[in-house]
Amino acid sequence: MNLMKLMMVGLLLSSFLFLVTGCSDNDDSGAKVLLRPVATMEVVQNKAYISWKSVEGATEYVVEVYKVTNKEEELYKTETVSTDQSSCVIVLDWEENYKFKVKCIGNGRLSGYWETEVTGILYRPLSIELKETRTIDTQALISWSPNDTVVITALTAVPVGAEDDSQEMKVYQVSSEEYMAGSKIIGDLTPETSYRVSLYSGAEQTSETYQARIEVTTETTENLDADYGTANRVDLRNEPFDPNYFNSLDWNSIAEGTTFILPAGKTYVLNSGESIIEFAHSVFCNSANIGGVSYF
Repeated sequence: MNLMKLMMVGLLLSSFLFLVTGCSDNDDSGAKVLLRPVATMEVVQNKAYISWKSVEGATEYVVEVYKVTNKEEELYKTETVSTDQSSCVIVLDWEENYKFKVKCIGNGRLSGYWETEVTGILYRPLSIELKETRTIDTQALISWSPNDTVVITALTAVPVGAEDDSQEMKVYQVSSEEYMAGSKIIGDLTPETSYRVSLYSGAEQTSETYQARIEVTTETTENLDADYGTANRVDLRNEPFDPNYFNSLDWNSIAEGTTFILPAGKTYVLNSGESIIEFAHSVFCNSANIGGVSYF
């Protein structure tokens, strides 16, 4: 009988110790969870101002910014902020959709996220009027209306979908003469590719100097051999420009049916003073300009 009592006491003691141990584990587990930050955000032009209340036990705060395209989220920027600050400012690209998330970390513990809905598209008020664009296989003509408010100093072109890959970006400087003329031809593009072309007005290409953007799509490469043949063809597109090139030719030596392929935006003089060129043969000048695919 005494043995049975001892066994019962032992079982009760074991159960009590198990309960005490179990409660201790649950308390430790609960202590590993930080409260999520409570934050506020305001977007002014292309800057997001985010602030939050301090969370007990947090050693740093992490702000994640996502670009949202067709409901797909892609991480754009991450800012890690120490506990001596309770806010940060994120500089954004213009004309994009964003989502913001804030969490905190402390001694191996991680909080949940405070997050926003998708923001509206951010548009910068345009200070320059864009005009028509035209493309061929490897080049594009970008044009604008010059004004006294802003001076375009550079263009960038990057394939659509590769905007965050700096190695894919091409930069084209715009001279003061080109700006006042209201157009720039950009080259070294890939045929049948869509590009996002951005216009800037400063020494560097940043969100602060950004003025406008436009998307263009290059054409299929023309088969010049099929269209014009391989014989008696003179391609001047990649040659140093000389407006008097045709005046210096010995036209009597030009073969019948010779084709000249000319660069875009260039004017050639076909006579000089009182001397007028006389063609010894029928000569065809192809004015398809750059690339020969379409007329600029």
